[in-house]
Amino acid sequence: RPLNDLGKLGYCGTQVRGAGLALVKETPSTARCVFELVTAKSGGSTGFVAEQNEQGAKGSVFVTSALVAEKLANLYVRDEAQASSFKFKAVDVTTAARPNTIEQAAELMAILNREGATGARPWRSYDDGGRPYMVFMTAFDCRGLLC
Repeated sequence: RPLNDLGKLGYCGTQVRGAGLALVKETPSTARCVFELVTAKSGGSTGFVAEQNEQGAKGSVFVTSALVAEKLANLYVRDEAQASSFKFKAVDVTTAARPNTIEQAAELMAILNREGATGARPWRSYDDGGRPYMVFMTAFDCRGLLC
């Protein structure tokens, strides 16, 4: 409840710091944000990306995870003052994730430039089965801190 009270005042930006959560507000702002806890999807990293796309279609962006009643829940935020949506895409970056050579650094730059050319930006990284992935986020009809 307190998060939503602050969200209505335009506090939409979030930064997770240790066990705490810092909220940020743009000034001036017309944002009116709502926070929502959603039971985490099963399926590991693939399920997580699928959940991001489901929530992103509704204009919500992932903030953090927490155990609630012994179940994993994900906290999301969305700005009700705009009709934003978000799309997430996982890209295998095995050849470029931890560049140790000029060639690997060039491959990483090629991936970042290719995805950036479509309007996507790096959002998060994860390993799945020993393979590194980078998740890219594309924001649609969005302005402000969530974008």
